[in-house]
Amino acid sequence: MLIGANVPRPGPAGPGASAFGYVQWRLGQVNHIQVSGLGRSAKPGAPLTILAVGSDTRTLGKGTSSVFGSSQSVTGQRSDTIMLVRVVPATSSLAILSVPRDLLLPIAGMGTTRINAAFDSGPDLLVSTVQQDLGITVNHFMVVNFYTFTQIADAIGGVYQYFPTPARDAYSDLSVPRAGCVLLKGGQALAFVRSREYQYYLNGSWQYQLVPESDLARIQRQQDFIKLAVKKAEQVAPTNPIALNGVVAGITSSLTVDDSFSASLMLKPGQGGPPRQRRGHTGVDLPDGQLDGRTRRP
Repeated sequence: MLIGANVPRPGPAGPGASAFGYVQWRLGQVNHIQVSGLGRSAKPGAPLTILAVGSDTRTLGKGTSSVFGSSQSVTGQRSDTIMLVRVVPATSSLAILSVPRDLLLPIAGMGTTRINAAFDSGPDLLVSTVQQDLGITVNHFMVVNFYTFTQIADAIGGVYQYFPTPARDAYSDLSVPRAGCVLLKGGQALAFVRSREYQYYLNGSWQYQLVPESDLARIQRQQDFIKLAVKKAEQVAPTNPIALNGVVAGITSSLTVDDSFSASLMLKPGQGGPPRQRRGHTGVDLPDGQLDGRTRRP
């Protein structure tokens, strides 16, 4: 879906045609699963809502993801990040609604518990929970693993993120020793978006963000990083075959979508018009009134 914002719509023999065809071919290689209960768009080109989940399966176990545990030490799966992405193809725009993973909701067969527990039973229960409790129709489902952030961030040459103070997180391994614009790549990009024990250095000492502020601040960091990464990919990928290949490879190797989410459909959000007509990306998050107050680590 992100690549849909990056690839220009080719003309009959335009220079973007080969890149477009390559991306469409690679996106056809993503893993597809059956997800029940999804709503269907009324007609082609109609706005649609995608339930996007960052999976907390801990299946990588090596390299930059090993700090978060392995599939042996942390069993099952949890929706580490939950976002509802509203796509309007006519304007090539999207809006992101982040759902705190500690949001307490009634879940079928579980009672009232954290929404991320629904994903442990599979996408069907998470989709039905979102639709029933939040009143939002979900048209498509996608899940990505940790590796996506590292590979895409490296492929586009990193993402500059502004830090007003030095920052760190001993659990996600984030380390920003100096304030200012910092180029986040690979493991540090992942550590930034996953940070839940975020500390900032102020007035001579390290300060913790408190719960629920920590979870909401984490959501804001994730949205900021995604929007900056999309903008960077829009600038780099279409004109740099190596970067384009890296972005697409990161997506195809780490992405699972519902069986009705075709490659052509994934590309449609980027075909509503040339870049100057795009309205960009906006992000909001749910209020924290139902957040559990206990501290949670990555």
